[in-house]
Amino acid sequence: MGEKIKAIRKSRGMTQKEVADALGLDQSAVALWEIGRTEPSTHNLRRLADILGCSPADFF
Repeated sequence: MGEKIKAIRKSRGMTQKEVADALGLDQSAVALWEIGRTEPSTHNLRRLADILGCSPADFF
């Protein structure tokens, strides 16, 4: 999942910080998702998809 989050984020031209700010989280949370150390909650996954203009299913 982390690699897909990173790829979609980069394809949208957004930084981890920009995504984190939009979610109201620290940049380290997004970094941890992208390296696969943690996964976003269902709530944050939906919000992340909205921010990146995709479906939550695109992350799987």
